[in-house]
Amino acid sequence: MNQGSCGTGMGDTTGTLGLESFGASGGDTLHFVNADTANQNGVAVYSNTKGSFVPTRDGFTGVFHFQTNTSNGWFADYWRHDAVFIQSGRLIEGDIVVAGTPFGTVPIAGTFGQSGLPQRHQLLVLDWNQTFVRCGRDLASPGAVFGMGGDANGRVLVVTDGGSHNIDAQWFDENCTAMTGVFRLITGFQAGANTWFATAPLVAGGVAVRRVDQQNDSEGRAFRTAQWLLTVAAGSATPQTAPSWLTDRPNTNMALARSGRAYAMLPMGAPGADCAQKIDMMAPDGTACGSFDATIASGTCRTEDVGLTLEGTPVQLLSKNLSSANTCSYRWWAHALR
Repeated sequence: MNQGSCGTGMGDTTGTLGLESFGASGGDTLHFVNADTANQNGVAVYSNTKGSFVPTRDGFTGVFHFQTNTSNGWFADYWRHDAVFIQSGRLIEGDIVVAGTPFGTVPIAGTFGQSGLPQRHQLLVLDWNQTFVRCGRDLASPGAVFGMGGDANGRVLVVTDGGSHNIDAQWFDENCTAMTGVFRLITGFQAGANTWFATAPLVAGGVAVRRVDQQNDSEGRAFRTAQWLLTVAAGSATPQTAPSWLTDRPNTNMALARSGRAYAMLPMGAPGADCAQKIDMMAPDGTACGSFDATIASGTCRTEDVGLTLEGTPVQLLSKNLSSANTCSYRWWAHALR
């Protein structure tokens, strides 16, 4: 794939990979690839817009941005795993944050309205099926949305600005019913120049929360660092300090593996990193139970994030140091962590 930049590999539960590339001045292209055969099922191309795709249980939902006369405009499209376009959602106007869940839904939160309706501070959840809009609910917190994520049962934690260097959150169930009111997640938080929060699902339900900071390397290419901070049980308003097996693994993402019975700790990319990337496998109690070797070369190189599909295929974006500067190159291990 020849494009300006490359997305982290992803995939749905059907065994279809989503390999995403972005144009230097805008535009998004998603390649639908069969993980078993490496055959391409089709391509979704969006020109002159910015956004990204999120995997669902069957295919991918893309949320894309454009400018209207009055505010930021967004639209969501759903594509099935065989690269067949199914439907578009209603126009959204306002400021939003988009995430995915291992349940296969796509939460959108922020201050926005649909198709000319008054803007509200709200959560909207898109589903992969024919209804597309699953549910919606107003947020209890008036603060800006700083992050969001969900667990394997579709419950969503929305992270918001609590004011005075405090961070708040609120739980919603899979049907957008509030499970808690707004509660304090972090006290006395100090953000960096470009900081947000991301979550990862826990085997028993609920999520782990990490801070993410974006910066640029010496060539002006963005990369991110991360630190695990907390765990929050589903429906609980009492966060817990992240266990040491998480805090001892900075600069990782975490995904459910082995049919939701284990964790895969996925390395994040960085400049001048060890090219011998590996995925640590963890039992639900944090016991290390092996690793998956994803070495791409000897020595050091600019590595990229490793992804894991919803059905358990590791997908590795190869370093541009090892290929053409304008090429997105991936390798994967079909169903290796299913």
